[in-house]
Amino acid sequence: MNELYRFHHDMAYATIVINICAGIWMLLSLKNKSWQRKKRFFWPVYAGWITMVLQVLLGVSLYMSGTHVGDGEGFHYFYGFLLFGIATVIWSYRKQLGKHRVLIYGLSSLFMGAMGLRSALLVLL
Repeated sequence: MNELYRFHHDMAYATIVINICAGIWMLLSLKNKSWQRKKRFFWPVYAGWITMVLQVLLGVSLYMSGTHVGDGEGFHYFYGFLLFGIATVIWSYRKQLGKHRVLIYGLSSLFMGAMGLRSALLVLL
């Protein structure tokens, strides 16, 4: 297993955990509004999205180097680009989300974590 593939593999778990934790953080903050007043409230979401974008870039570089990830290759690539597309669309509409921003960020982060887990399981199983 080459180093780039190993890094992509290990970073996948970090990406999944960060996105799921960020989603839970956002949804719990709907009950406790004082959390939303914190200066760096959205940083967990942004960290999860940045790690996901890094995963996509690592995956593209692995694909271009000719490394194959396993039997579920097609769906693995599809999920990566789907998650990248979701993150960019939500980021581009962040100003229009208004009071639903926290809810949409929370649900999208949970979705990204779940899809990342599904994508990892495709390769591992």
